[in-house]
Amino acid sequence: KEVEKDCRDPPDYWTIHGLWPDRAEECNGSWPFNFEEIKDLLPEMKMYWPDVIHPLNHSHFWKHEWEKHGTCAAQLDALNSQKKYFGGSL
Repeated sequence: KEVEKDCRDPPDYWTIHGLWPDRAEECNGSWPFNFEEIKDLLPEMKMYWPDVIHPLNHSHFWKHEWEKHGTCAAQLDALNSQKKYFGGSL
């Protein structure tokens, strides 16, 4: 319900919400989100991984996804950076 009233101009195509690994106990919560690491992915991120709740501050959603899920996925070499996590998900 909250999303229904707050969602702003959702795309009319499938988008990514996140990549969620199963081993949440192995996350590194001290690894902060750094927008600069994914800046070159910005066009694809805005299109395929949009923040429909905070459309003027896309990085709010991406920061949440990194801190909650990306830091867990980073235990794998293939996803061990923000660029690899977001780029691999795209």
